[in-house]
Amino acid sequence: MYLLGHIGSALICYIMISYIFENDNWDHKRNQILISIGAILPDLLDKPIGALIFGIGRWIGHSILFQLTFYIIVKIVVLKYKPSFYKKYDIEILLTGAIIHLIGDLPGLPLETIFWPMLGGFEISGNSSFLLGYQNIETIITEIGGVLVITILGITQKWRINSWKIVFVLIAFYELLFLMLYTFFIGIYL
Repeated sequence: MYLLGHIGSALICYIMISYIFENDNWDHKRNQILISIGAILPDLLDKPIGALIFGIGRWIGHSILFQLTFYIIVKIVVLKYKPSFYKKYDIEILLTGAIIHLIGDLPGLPLETIFWPMLGGFEISGNSSFLLGYQNIETIITEIGGVLVITILGITQKWRINSWKIVFVLIAFYELLFLMLYTFFIGIYL
């Protein structure tokens, strides 16, 4: 699963959770942004750093141990310093997005990566596998589904034009960054 598929699946989960546990105090727009960031957090860490250093796209950010350690450290820092921007459950929403990401990647994610370091090291799969994913029909369907979820949310929540511009720029930047990164590595390794 890629960027838009991860965001779309996380937003669908958030919508279902918020529907089941209705709460008027929830800041839905903020929570949707947080769960979307959480949903791409493993790739934001692993794709550039894992690819540059180790030549793999699913690295430490795709392990449960890292996600839980990251959550605990951020939670401790936030509780100690109590920044003014922090709201209750922000970090839990980020973690939920990251866990949804891992669930979405389960079909192609080696157990050694998920349960690192308990089951050993990371499986080296080669950098060209990232671009080959776009030849997979499931990847294309999840990306289109992600676009549809984001579009439907934007329409139903009556996003302003600036919100649409920000979403478009972030998606374009993310896709171009990884396309350039992996094209570069394919050239090196071929």
